[in-house]
Amino acid sequence: MSIRIVKENPDILHDIKDSFSEILLDEYQDTNDLQEEFISLISNNNVYCVGDIKQSIYRFRNANPNIFKNKYNNYENNNGGIKIDLLKNFRSRKEVLDNINLIFDSLMDLNIGGADYIVSHRMNFGNTDYLKDNTNQDYNMEILTYDKKLVKEKRIDKTLLEIFTIADDIINKVNNHYKIFDKDSKEIRDCNYNDFAIILDRGSSFDKYKQVFTYKKIPISVYNDEKLTNSNILMVIKNIYKLISNIKNKGIKEEFNYCYLSISRSFLFNLDDNYIFNTIKNNDYSNDPVLIKINKLLKDIDTKTISMLLEDIINEFNVYDKILTLNNVKEEFVKLDYLYELSSNLNTMGYDYNDFYMLIDEIINSDNSDIKYSLNKESGNSVKLLNIHKSKGLEYPICYFAGLDKAFNTRDMSDNKLGIITPIFNEGLDSTFYKDLFINNYKLEEVGEKIRLFYVALTRAREKMIFISPSFDEDTYYGENGVVFYSERLDYKSFYDIMNSVSDKLIPYIKEIDLDKVNISNE
Repeated sequence: MSIRIVKENPDILHDIKDSFSEILLDEYQDTNDLQEEFISLISNNNVYCVGDIKQSIYRFRNANPNIFKNKYNNYENNNGGIKIDLLKNFRSRKEVLDNINLIFDSLMDLNIGGADYIVSHRMNFGNTDYLKDNTNQDYNMEILTYDKKLVKEKRIDKTLLEIFTIADDIINKVNNHYKIFDKDSKEIRDCNYNDFAIILDRGSSFDKYKQVFTYKKIPISVYNDEKLTNSNILMVIKNIYKLISNIKNKGIKEEFNYCYLSISRSFLFNLDDNYIFNTIKNNDYSNDPVLIKINKLLKDIDTKTISMLLEDIINEFNVYDKILTLNNVKEEFVKLDYLYELSSNLNTMGYDYNDFYMLIDEIINSDNSDIKYSLNKESGNSVKLLNIHKSKGLEYPICYFAGLDKAFNTRDMSDNKLGIITPIFNEGLDSTFYKDLFINNYKLEEVGEKIRLFYVALTRAREKMIFISPSFDEDTYYGENGVVFYSERLDYKSFYDIMNSVSDKLIPYIKEIDLDKVNISNE
């Protein structure tokens, strides 16, 4: 239901308001302006908002953390509502929380990040179960560093160095019975591969991790989103829809031949090329197995929704059994499930089977298609590899953080407050102060979100954080409140920059990697 309809129909608005005794909004820090407007129309002093502005990391989905921030500040003064802080953390060991507080005390404030961390957002240790058994292990963070210049001189692949360092450390911890607390049995036990997670900013090096961990005989599960393109199942389903449309609407012969050829040679039939050639040449489809099934699907075609037709296609062509003959069976099943979900959603929007195959065709041929599906290649006892956005809401005993010096991905974003910014003419083109305001606002929002993204990553760890990073310089600059200078934070371009800016606090946890002991294989 659109906001315009709600506003223009008071009776609808009244009915909606009366239908809710209470409204609970979870993950409120990710609310966008449209959602907030809608909630304001149907609320009646009965809305409970739950969230954490420090975990607002979805600006690319138009989330506006200022909505949460403004309410938080107002409710703190009993203006419009009541603020309740839940600061106890029951996920992590005290050492992990102390380490995170140590870092973010100097990084996040109201200006950058949107939360006055050191005053009202520090996490307090709450899970006393961790204190029952003393293992005498050091659960404080470890920062494993290497000299970037030396790595370059030795012609060592920096990414491979980090991957082999993590792999060797995991093997060492498993072989030496590193102890972790089992949250289910509430007992201390030896760690296994399932207790480790590697959390990266992006998935560009996932393939290298898989190759190295396979070489090291370490089981690994990859949590990733992949684009819904270059798929056997996607192509053949599209051509079945297209062939049905061609026959129903008496389309051109060349298109018919193309679809028929694609389906006949696909994994669904694997028909002989000579048979296909002669069938097309002689235009004789009387006993053809493809057309027999297509003609069955054409019966009552006008009464079928997209998803109903997809179900008939799956059953008629025995798709699930045929997928078992392919490589990457799990991936193809995931793609088929996604197609079914897509077809179900399009049913409600008035799309028909003609629209569906054209949409699939557009997805396949568009270089900029952003339609993705979740692909989690998981085995039971395995190390988890995932990006930060995928890790949100999850938790792991031991977390590794690598690729820290890779430059942030930045996005071109408009400014809703300043509108269109144009230059002025004063004996030539010149910028206005609006452009400077825009650049400053952009940096504030972008850097603020990257700091929050880093916070989300680190708070996934239950028992230990391990960083792999180039060596730091020790020049740090703090303001009177103990937070890194505003101007320096605005210049952050990577997570390495963030860590480097507080490197003097990290010295007790830094260990230099012995490059001679890291056995890097290029196989």
